[in-house]
Amino acid sequence: MLDPLSIFLAALATVPLGFVWFSPLLFAKPWIRLHGINPRKKKGSMLVPFLSTFFTSLVIAFLLAVVIKLADIKTLSNAWKLGTLLWFGFDFMPNVTRSLFSKKPLELVLIESGHQAANVLLVSWILMTV
Repeated sequence: MLDPLSIFLAALATVPLGFVWFSPLLFAKPWIRLHGINPRKKKGSMLVPFLSTFFTSLVIAFLLAVVIKLADIKTLSNAWKLGTLLWFGFDFMPNVTRSLFSKKPLELVLIESGHQAANVLLVSWILMTV
């Protein structure tokens, strides 16, 4: 049986990770530059993007929990291996391909897809330990 609390907590944990990942401490400046965003321009409400991000994290946590259960994964190490394989095949490689067609810099793919890799590892850890 899937544990709804661990799925919710795993999704919730991605929020502070995202704040740190896209903060000036880590990748905010290059991410803003690579997207061509003017940081001085007033932004609209960020409520919808943040809610969408959380909902996406909830779906990913649920789906990862399902795959861990179906694969009968019992160890954190194996959950991380599975998560890494899924991330590489379903996130990183398609993003590389899209960046080649859209002429986006590889650095942007590494920042954004790296964030997803960190999310998958964090979610896997919580799902296996809570």
